[in-house]
Amino acid sequence: WRLAFTKGDAIYALSSTCQSISTSNTVGIVGPAFSREAHVLAAFAVKVNIPLISYSATDPTLADPNIYPTFHRTISSDAIIA
Repeated sequence: WRLAFTKGDAIYALSSTCQSISTSNTVGIVGPAFSREAHVLAAFAVKVNIPLISYSATDPTLADPNIYPTFHRTISSDAIIA
């Protein structure tokens, strides 16, 4: 496993993810913490066909399986919480 701190920046998160998966046999990604990062990484995860599991991204638009089929979360979206 590898750990990267994204600093709340979606491009930094994408850069760290690209570096990590290019040097290892990655089978999935856990994180990111922020929905703004999850949108970028979820789109990337679709392209490379690996699951992305977020423990705190709550944006309801991330739940669309047509756009983000490899995205999953362990927390309810804001639509359900509201």
